[in-house]
Amino acid sequence: MKTTTPTPKNRHHVWLLIKRFTTYYSAHRGLFLLDISCAIVISIINLAVPFLSRYMLNDLLAQKTFQQFFSLP
Repeated sequence: MKTTTPTPKNRHHVWLLIKRFTTYYSAHRGLFLLDISCAIVISIINLAVPFLSRYMLNDLLAQKTFQQFFSLP
């Protein structure tokens, strides 16, 4: 795969695409912000699950606090 450094022509093309994108979404700005917000919230939730699992396995089960382990959702 050949990698190229961005040239002024390529940069100009990218900015034209971004400009087209923003002009389309200017009428749908609220929906776009809602979409981005939902994506961020889902990403945070997806990151929280492994941390919660690690806490439950390493701390609660290691200390033999099984009652707390099974009461967590």
